[in-house]
Amino acid sequence: MGRRGQLQNLPDGPFGPGVPDDQFGGPQPDDAHLTGVILRLNPDGTTPADNPFFGVGAELGGQVGANIQKVFAYGLRNSFGMAFDPISGELWEEENGDDSFTELNRVQPGFNSGWIQIQGPPDRIAQYKAIETSLGVDPVTGTVYFGLQQVRWPPTNIADSPEQALSRLVVLPGARYSAPEFSWKFEVAPGAIGFVDGRGLGAQFQGDLFVGGARTFLEGGPLFHFNLTGNRRKIAVDDPRLEDRVADNNHKFDITESESLLIGTNFGIVTDIETGPNGNLLVVSLSQGAIRAALRFKVNVANIDNVFAAHIHCGAVGVNGPIGVTLFMGTPAGGAVNGTLAEGTITAPDPGNGCGWVDLAAVLAAMSSGATYVNVHTNDGVAPPNTGPGDFPGGEIRGQIR
Repeated sequence: MGRRGQLQNLPDGPFGPGVPDDQFGGPQPDDAHLTGVILRLNPDGTTPADNPFFGVGAELGGQVGANIQKVFAYGLRNSFGMAFDPISGELWEEENGDDSFTELNRVQPGFNSGWIQIQGPPDRIAQYKAIETSLGVDPVTGTVYFGLQQVRWPPTNIADSPEQALSRLVVLPGARYSAPEFSWKFEVAPGAIGFVDGRGLGAQFQGDLFVGGARTFLEGGPLFHFNLTGNRRKIAVDDPRLEDRVADNNHKFDITESESLLIGTNFGIVTDIETGPNGNLLVVSLSQGAIRAALRFKVNVANIDNVFAAHIHCGAVGVNGPIGVTLFMGTPAGGAVNGTLAEGTITAPDPGNGCGWVDLAAVLAAMSSGATYVNVHTNDGVAPPNTGPGDFPGGEIRGQIR
């Protein structure tokens, strides 16, 4: 992203015709300027002849032409994650903005993501320019920031209209621009992305897209969950605030309007998301030095009063055991529950739990062996020795996990 040349949609570089991009040359995509791109190669390192710009590169020849032949997509800013949809086979990628417009994109052959002329939807170009030309304050460090990181093409050069921005794109023969499928108005620093290819989290999550975080202080390292539409080409949303596929958050690293997408926290800096052998989700955390799994749960009950807790216990059928994972903690005499008591994501067992589970892998192993059950606890709030209706602090409903 640090270069400012043709692959960043500046046909003559940052300074105009005849002036090199920097001390290494440019703005043509020579070896020093092959940045902001997705390359597609054969397993042996050769270039596929069906790449979108293979013919264009052959006509140009030389180092620049050979590089263009490798390009599958360009105009990308600071991507930390790419993943193939296991159902459609299509490629998705995310891009960190600088101060504005983090993006999720579906990448078609010859995709031009628009950077540096466009970040976010073209109809938000005025917001892109306003944010990148305004002073801001990092909410954690208190550092004052201003504009794009490189001064060779200052943010005051950003277009004043969508039409002007689109007209400035470098359009290689066969290239196509498309607006992001989802974006945040202010930068939220996403990390790796990945699809679930299995039913380990439940059938309702099969094929869904998950996005991790690249900053530890943002919700402790967030994990976002996205549904795709039936044709697998768009992000599906239930929150009416997201019908425009833009989360209008309030400042950098804020997640306002995307709260409904947050499915887990405290993953730290996420560098990879993969499907595990049993179909569950595996999340690699750089900052925590660990691979963490995520287990989605929902506890449904019918016509029960005075619920104050629900847990996963370790114990075979007919055997009572200690608490391993807390699913719900409420208030005694909290009223009747008929439906969903609790739902969320488990990323680790309770610290110091009586089952001796040290990580989620141990929980999953116990589940697989049939040695876990869920217990729902009730208490009518009257002190012992009362044993009136609803007074079952040791557990009123038990369900073995299969």
